[in-house]
Amino acid sequence: MPPLATNEMNFLIEKSIYIREKFLIKNLFDIIEYIFVKLVPKISQKNIILNYFQLYSDGSIFSIVRQEKSKIYQKSKENIIKEIDKNSFAIVGNSENDIVEKGKNYFLKQEYLFNTHVVKPQNRNLKISMNEFLYNDNCNYGSFDLKTTINCKHLQEILIKNKVIKIAKKYLLSENIFINSINTMLSKPSNKRHGVLKLHRDHDSMNSITFFLYWTETDRYNGSTALLPGSHIFKHDKRFSKVYTDNISLKYLEGKPGTIYAVDTWAWHKGNENITSPRLVTWIRLSSAKSQVYFKDKNYIYEKELNNYLKSLSE
Repeated sequence: MPPLATNEMNFLIEKSIYIREKFLIKNLFDIIEYIFVKLVPKISQKNIILNYFQLYSDGSIFSIVRQEKSKIYQKSKENIIKEIDKNSFAIVGNSENDIVEKGKNYFLKQEYLFNTHVVKPQNRNLKISMNEFLYNDNCNYGSFDLKTTINCKHLQEILIKNKVIKIAKKYLLSENIFINSINTMLSKPSNKRHGVLKLHRDHDSMNSITFFLYWTETDRYNGSTALLPGSHIFKHDKRFSKVYTDNISLKYLEGKPGTIYAVDTWAWHKGNENITSPRLVTWIRLSSAKSQVYFKDKNYIYEKELNNYLKSLSE
């Protein structure tokens, strides 16, 4: 029997991740994961079995891997890495107004975008004109497709100048990294409430880092993400978001146009319902292990484009 083609294999992995969520299978995987968590400190993160199994993790492996990495970071001489480890985030750079303004205009002058938080192949029918999105009170999160984002030369220039790939490799403790996803989002005041406004963690992978680039002014009164510092190494507890209430520990990731944050989005965080004007931001998610989202969002379809873009940022 001939080997499965890459896309066929990716499709099977995608479907198996959904099957893992079925009740009886979920219980079986939870038992296996309980055992795996005990072994993680003794297993290399490069272990192929661990890299595949973490795709089916409920999150416990994500937390224990980060706790183990934190022991290494404490000895690091890299201030940015130590800051991410301590706070779950760090500002890694600020770009000049001119190039940021050009990048912002590149996106805002697009004729269309998609009326959704993340563009997936299955919601391509949500294409909407920029004017309709901006003036429809029921639209809150819009996104541009992958091609539009990676064709923004100003974004590429900013990411290269701020050495995001170098920082990612140091935080991920790996030279072999890839892009799980890259997405540019436009959010605005709306009558509609989105699920990302609830406290949550992103199931990127057991070893991942996300970079935010703000194209517009972003603060606690205008759309900035709220995050619990240091919570990326909290023990995984699905009940946490249900018992948590906002307090002074919550930090808003504020910044002027051109600000770039490195964020470990396994930290507990949420979107911000306080928004007064359209907010434009690009997220690029890097990892040393493929993620549930990579398969669920069908980003594997764009593997070639993502690999080429990573290469362009590394040169």
